[in-house]
Amino acid sequence: MGNVSVRSIRNLAFAGHGAVGKTTLCDALLFSAKATDRKGSVDDGTSLLDFDEEEKHRKHSIDSSLCHLEWDGKRIQMIDTPGSPDFQGQAISAIHNVETAVIVIDAHRGIEVNTRRMFEEAGKAGVARIIFLNKLDSEGIEYETLVNLVRETFGNECIPIQLPVGLGPDLKDVVNLLTPPPEWPDGLPMDAAALREELIEDIVETNDELLEGFFEGNIPPTEVLAETLDRAIVSGQIIPIMGGSAKKGIGLTQFLEEVATFAPSPTEGLLRSARAEDDEIALQPDPEKPFVGRVFKTLVDKFGNQTFIRVYQGCLHPNANVRCARDSSTHRLGQLHVVQGKEHEKVDEIGPGEFLCVAKVDGVEINDTLTTNGDLLIPPVRFPRPMFPLAVGAKEHSDDAKIIQSLRKLVHEDPCLIIHRDDETLETIMEGTSQLHLEVIQNRVKQRDGVEIVTHEPKIPYKETITIPGEGTFRHKKQTGGRGQFAEVHLRLKPRQPGEGFEFVNSIVGGAIPGQYIPAVEKGVREVMARGILSGSEIIDLEAEVHFGKYHDVDSSEQAFKYAAAMAFKEAFEQCKPCLLEPVVSIEVIVPAERMGDVNGDLNTRRAHITGLDALPGGLQVVKAQVPLAEVLRYQTELKSLTAGQGSFSMEFDHMAVVPANVQQQVMAKYAQPEMEEHH
Repeated sequence: MGNVSVRSIRNLAFAGHGAVGKTTLCDALLFSAKATDRKGSVDDGTSLLDFDEEEKHRKHSIDSSLCHLEWDGKRIQMIDTPGSPDFQGQAISAIHNVETAVIVIDAHRGIEVNTRRMFEEAGKAGVARIIFLNKLDSEGIEYETLVNLVRETFGNECIPIQLPVGLGPDLKDVVNLLTPPPEWPDGLPMDAAALREELIEDIVETNDELLEGFFEGNIPPTEVLAETLDRAIVSGQIIPIMGGSAKKGIGLTQFLEEVATFAPSPTEGLLRSARAEDDEIALQPDPEKPFVGRVFKTLVDKFGNQTFIRVYQGCLHPNANVRCARDSSTHRLGQLHVVQGKEHEKVDEIGPGEFLCVAKVDGVEINDTLTTNGDLLIPPVRFPRPMFPLAVGAKEHSDDAKIIQSLRKLVHEDPCLIIHRDDETLETIMEGTSQLHLEVIQNRVKQRDGVEIVTHEPKIPYKETITIPGEGTFRHKKQTGGRGQFAEVHLRLKPRQPGEGFEFVNSIVGGAIPGQYIPAVEKGVREVMARGILSGSEIIDLEAEVHFGKYHDVDSSEQAFKYAAAMAFKEAFEQCKPCLLEPVVSIEVIVPAERMGDVNGDLNTRRAHITGLDALPGGLQVVKAQVPLAEVLRYQTELKSLTAGQGSFSMEFDHMAVVPANVQQQVMAKYAQPEMEEHH
């Protein structure tokens, strides 16, 4: 708030896998610091941070939540993030808008898939990292093995700066290695003296002057080591490992002391930059500079919208006018609030390094840069492309428009949700990270707007084409009294190269078909190509030549020639060995090395062509392949099952390819089935 010193602020995002205790840890820290008079619990639905009804029902976080506490003269601002990969967009946004990411690990379960992802995301963001080993009170903890696994996976920069006193039911306390007690207590799981010596060596190695003196036998004073450790954490040269038990409240005050001492403030941590036309400007956490902030979270419900902003430069006051760099729009912000869980407190000023919430600001989105002086653009955070599609509609057709409006509101608050209209299949598609993600979206639409969504698997955008030339002729003659109908059209079809599209050629000579009817012939051809013949899919990449025909002075008409052309096209199409084309995507699958064989075998059953294999740090492998889209529509769910939740993938369209004959027959039969049912 206005009187908060920038140097006293510590901004933390708590991230990691699901069910590691991030929300419980934040609740416990608030209680330990007396920021709340009760200790919230996820299990009994009293958490200060998981307050959404869907979160209470599922007993895990779906959205990020903000809170803050005071400790040793420092204002510690925390963002609790979802741990499930299904809701990773919220965590990614939080990590990119703080100075420190706290990667929480369940000490019993060890490193899990989203632990790796969030650790890597924090590295990409350039923020300081702290590892917190939670649930050290669980049975069967092998502390040294866990620490070695952390260092093997994330690098030797990771080193304990604390040790637990006892493990499992015997966990009593944690001790600081840099400022140790007079005597090491019993029950330490590692050699504390040796570990302290290693910590000191790691610290002095980050400073050439200290290292030179260390080689001469001079061990720096504790105060100097602490200052150097502070800088090493900011630079990423050291990633401290801490730990405790959030549920039992063990290690929490020590964690707060370490954060207050070593976590960087906005003046010491990563300084963001913004672009103004062709210039790059470093943002200064200076209250006297013009205001610059970035939207990192939005929330839309039946009461309106809420916009959450991280201030990077300058100060903000109520009723300020700000400019959005994305579209140069201007917005009046109204009253400013700081947030503690679901509670909002009005404030008269917000300064650099702080988070604020404003209500009823339309037209701004996550990643938008807001300023009071010119168009500055902070580079946007990149979110993973959602890979789980569903075609959607309203249970009641009268609610179709309402469904689209409701989904679009949710797109503004969820960076991993995409809604679009497929012009080829004429379906509205919503894409998310998983089936669970989209189930939550459906529930929120129902809760907030009272409408129900029905979903089904989206259609594959097949195409149809021909492989050899062919000809077709059709005479349309109908006499039913009065003026009749007459038109005769002769067509030649010829295949074109992929991507060359459609070309209509008029080779009529001698007025066999009068010029005024040629557009009707072309229209008839185009209409049947748009509807398709084999599977109801668009026909592409061919040349249609009208080279002969006949007409009648009285009975010929545009409608007659359009119909005759369509029927001649169908006859010619059947002579041209038509085939189906299907979209093929390039896919990259990241899996633990021990799951590689299972994944490769599964891809082979999906008609995939493996194009490459690569190794990644941490025992991961990358499989690159090209595979038909039809085979991977549900790959997100199936890969999760195949790899025990440790696999991930990305894909993008590559090319269209001929469908194998047996698959083509299946697609054609499926297309024909509704028509047969209609006739019955």
